[in-house]
Amino acid sequence: MAAQRNPEWDVLCRSTHENFATAYLTDASTWPRGREIPDGMLPAAANLFAFDALIDNVDRRRENPNILARGDEIFAIDHELAFSFVHELFAREAAWRVARRSWLRDHVLYFQLRKRDHDFSAFIRRVSDLSAERLEALVREVPEAWRDESIGKISDHLKDARDHAGEFRRQIPEALA
Repeated sequence: MAAQRNPEWDVLCRSTHENFATAYLTDASTWPRGREIPDGMLPAAANLFAFDALIDNVDRRRENPNILARGDEIFAIDHELAFSFVHELFAREAAWRVARRSWLRDHVLYFQLRKRDHDFSAFIRRVSDLSAERLEALVREVPEAWRDESIGKISDHLKDARDHAGEFRRQIPEALA
């Protein structure tokens, strides 16, 4: 008996863009609309919200969740509109000023995370620990086909977030208020 082809693989193969993935998850399911966040998944969900705020990912919306789940594990997929400021979709703001970004209210996890206390300390520590050397190494790993003038803008954005990690930490709960 021949193995069945996964339709998602066919979509990937027809893509005209280069694609990146760290793992092919066969046992995870797409985040369904209206799914409640299980208690065990709340920390990861809050960190994903903070991550999307950090990288200006306007595309993880209720109608387009771009999340896979397996038990209490959550996996972010499809970062096509990450760093949206390079596409000039919205006015450029400082990387750490996220409290008033209206698009965050349409984030797939916003309504379930809002008005709750979340511990962002580990996430913020990782942002503040992003050394110049590590950032340069990450930039060097970007495939040549993806290199354009936006790489410098993205690097500057991440440096700005790192340099203002404390302010960013205060902004995330405000965005969820």
